[in-house]
Amino acid sequence: MPRYRAMVTPMMIPPPPALTTAPTTRLVADWYSRERTLARTALIALLCVPPLLLLARLDERTVGGVSLWVKPIKFHVAIAIYLGTLCWYAGWIERRWTHRPWYRLFTALIVACTVVELAWISAAAAVGQPSHFNRSHPVFATLYPLMGVLAVTLTSATLFYAALIARQTRHTIAPPLRAAVIAGLVTSFVLTVIIAGELSSMDSHWIGGTRSDAAGVPLLGWSRDGGDLRVAHFFALHAMQLVPLAASARWPALPFVGPLPRVALVTLAYVAFVLAIYRQALAGEPFL
Repeated sequence: MPRYRAMVTPMMIPPPPALTTAPTTRLVADWYSRERTLARTALIALLCVPPLLLLARLDERTVGGVSLWVKPIKFHVAIAIYLGTLCWYAGWIERRWTHRPWYRLFTALIVACTVVELAWISAAAAVGQPSHFNRSHPVFATLYPLMGVLAVTLTSATLFYAALIARQTRHTIAPPLRAAVIAGLVTSFVLTVIIAGELSSMDSHWIGGTRSDAAGVPLLGWSRDGGDLRVAHFFALHAMQLVPLAASARWPALPFVGPLPRVALVTLAYVAFVLAIYRQALAGEPFL
């Protein structure tokens, strides 16, 4: 008897089970899709951290009492956080602007400044030289002012994104959050430029105390027996994250203080805090 094979049609094939995506995976995918150029640069900076940690373990040379690879590690992590934050904020910008040539040109400039800055700091560690405040080595003394220009250009991305978010015509985020993000970005730029300008005119970030990170605050290295301008620089730069977080937190209800006035109060309080620890460092007093 002839054998007949069952005809299987596409309608008879059961559909594959629905793929469930973990919340963390969805969050990362959303973050990556907001601004791919900055996201890729941030990821590359993070991928450089494990090899740098290995070099810090194998290389016994030190600068400031700690491994000379500590500074490149810190800068790679800091750059990844900085660009990662800008990448998230870029998701609130209208796509008709992010596809413009001037926008792409600016992001390319930011990436170029990032690559040069990280390469400079890593190269200094490789040859056993401090990258900052190095006015004795002919090459690094010449490059130091140029790196300052690149650092200011890199920091100017905060103003760039603040301006684009402020020009939004569509309500992509709530007005209080938008105000907090803009305030944080502008505050970050202004305070960072002020404090970095002071740092560039000095021969060290230490003011009094022991000039060594070995006895400083763990991980950060901040001086515990003298002034250290890195503390104010740290909080100035991270205003772009901390101001929006503080303004969005749950605060006790205050009469006649709405969401937007609260953003202004939080911003003013944060600026006062950074200026206070800035003056504290200039007076030679430790933060902790």
